[in-house]
Amino acid sequence: MSCNMFWSKREKGNANKESLEGLLPKSEELDFKTGTLPVVSSHFCTRNYSHVFTVQKMRNRSCSGGDIIINDSDSFPFARADARQCRLQEKRLLRNASGKPLLTLKRKLLSINNEWEVYRGETTDPAKLLLRARASYSLERKTAVKVYMAYNNDDEQWNFIVKGDYIERESVFYYGARTIAELSRKRGPDNEMLGRDTFQITVEPGVDYVFIMALVVILDEVNRKFTE
Repeated sequence: MSCNMFWSKREKGNANKESLEGLLPKSEELDFKTGTLPVVSSHFCTRNYSHVFTVQKMRNRSCSGGDIIINDSDSFPFARADARQCRLQEKRLLRNASGKPLLTLKRKLLSINNEWEVYRGETTDPAKLLLRARASYSLERKTAVKVYMAYNNDDEQWNFIVKGDYIERESVFYYGARTIAELSRKRGPDNEMLGRDTFQITVEPGVDYVFIMALVVILDEVNRKFTE
């Protein structure tokens, strides 16, 4: 996928006709000059190549649900999602490899849908709200997660959407009609299929990979009732 995929006027016009139509982020978040899609930060966008990360879900028998470990393509630790806090207000923290908090993910209480809010850093200050994610389910237990940037108050117009079967580790992340990342099963050195607790995410060039990681953690949370 070209690193200029995000700013072609003709492609953008065609995308608006698709069924996965969504609002574009604000101009200061979508960099038309570089063709990147920085949702959290432009520091997490790489123009010229895609990223493949390995995700490992660490299970335990407590109500915390276990950590999620994310390694880069060289198997070095890249990020970690702390186990959910064992209390009414469910919350998870996404950190980098050094332990620095990147994002706080909090389940919104008293919402009809399974809705999560994502904040910058280690806070739930409304001024730091980055986005909201709302899940819905089909009869086949497939999950759709609609993502709304903080400035977007229109429930009918999402900015991003994730569709697929997370339980089987088959999910696709869309920006408008374009695929920006995919979640899939991972194979071992002998090409054997690994268990569902070890999988991978492939992030397209120019896409904010920390943003995608946050959505993976939310996918895991909203599907918890099916997997634990």
